[in-house]
Amino acid sequence: VTFTNATHATAGDVVSASIALKSNLDYAVHVNLITLLSMAGPITVPSSALLRARNASEGSDGGIIIQAQSSIYISTQIHVPKDLAAIASDVSGNGGEAQGTPGKGSFAKSARPRTAGMTSAGGVRFLSEMSLDGTGQWSTHCLGGKPLRCDGLELKCTPVHVEKAAATGAVERINMIEVTIVHKKPKTQAPMKRTPFEEDNYVSSAWLRPHHLPFELGPRCLRVLAPMPQMVVTDLTNPATRGKAMEGTVNRILLKLEAGQQEKCHGIKYRINCTTTLVSIDGTTTNPATDANDDSIDREKIKDQRVPVLVASDDTLKRKENSNYEYSLPQGWKLVGSGQSSQDEEVAACPNLDPGEACYIYFDIYRPSAEISQKGGDICQTDFDVSISYKQSRPSAQGREKQRQSQLTSAKDGKEPDFYDKVSLEHSASVVWTSPLSADFSGSINKGYPSGSSHPTNQCPPDNDETSDQANSSYASGFTPE
Repeated sequence: VTFTNATHATAGDVVSASIALKSNLDYAVHVNLITLLSMAGPITVPSSALLRARNASEGSDGGIIIQAQSSIYISTQIHVPKDLAAIASDVSGNGGEAQGTPGKGSFAKSARPRTAGMTSAGGVRFLSEMSLDGTGQWSTHCLGGKPLRCDGLELKCTPVHVEKAAATGAVERINMIEVTIVHKKPKTQAPMKRTPFEEDNYVSSAWLRPHHLPFELGPRCLRVLAPMPQMVVTDLTNPATRGKAMEGTVNRILLKLEAGQQEKCHGIKYRINCTTTLVSIDGTTTNPATDANDDSIDREKIKDQRVPVLVASDDTLKRKENSNYEYSLPQGWKLVGSGQSSQDEEVAACPNLDPGEACYIYFDIYRPSAEISQKGGDICQTDFDVSISYKQSRPSAQGREKQRQSQLTSAKDGKEPDFYDKVSLEHSASVVWTSPLSADFSGSINKGYPSGSSHPTNQCPPDNDETSDQANSSYASGFTPE
């Protein structure tokens, strides 16, 4: 049994499989039922797939006839379980033995996975090794998902000549023959050491097949992954502002959410979290939002830090709202959540997106301008994380979609059965706060235009007497002396 045109699949998908069956019998048999013995349990091949088999003739009762010493090929569809736990784990990695035993092969120390394994995408992992136990050690789960393969099959058949004899009355009763074929792994040789990974991570076993079976039929195992988001998030504000935000006004961040080409998105929601870092001139780094919650820190210092906050427009407000950080928000604006996070509140973005469609979401941030008496020079950066969650349906899981449609009317509680996959993704970016205007002034009147304006009334006369000095000062201020 091989999987055509794929090395990976998502839990809940419908995948194509090819069954190659060679008869070594000297007589023809009538096959009525074929059941695959897979790591996800027994899978019955539908009669419609049997009737489409190549090099086989149609029999009675939805079966097929396999001629003596011939090979047939059956194309079918397999429904991958939605729950990965339904797929058995194979972590022996030692030629089928439960654990390394002296004299029968043992595990290699400091093992690393083989990058040539086709089912692990040439060494590419879909999970971080630090996301599991935090030890940073390699394990089979670091590759992500589970391998799915068929180790055998069961079939029910009857010799064709016996059926003909029964039709003529020569035989009173026909006994159905049940045959079970299971592939057993050979044990590892004594001097060989294997890594503790699934055998299907090796190219030698992933593509193992008889010599007459073509490679175009695909590998004999399939790596099944948990549902993953295909949505693409694009920050439309960053290219226009070059990652900067202006103090003293509300800044809007606009994001584009585009559904993947192989998914439909339902019930899209998002949540926002912000973290601000303040870097002083001497290189000291502080988190002003954390300092604001510390009662031991002077409130005047909190006011000078001007902590940026998440805000939302509210036209019903009659007066300025307090930001909780020793300053007031602009008229008609209020805090979102705690100001640093929307907390448990998820905002609905869009009800549905078809493949390739897009929607837009935005949020607003604010930081007040510095007062004239405040010393500048500090660098303020705000990092924001947008958590997006939605329900995913895929064209490759059409079998479950049809099942959902058929059960909508049969739901007893009146609620729609949930056949969607819940997925989520994170988008992170940052902005650096800048003043709306910066200017440098010269304190010298020796230059021709000390105030920067080239208007003739601002030009300094060449003489240096007291009257001229007074005139220079007046001209530099933009006034004419009396």
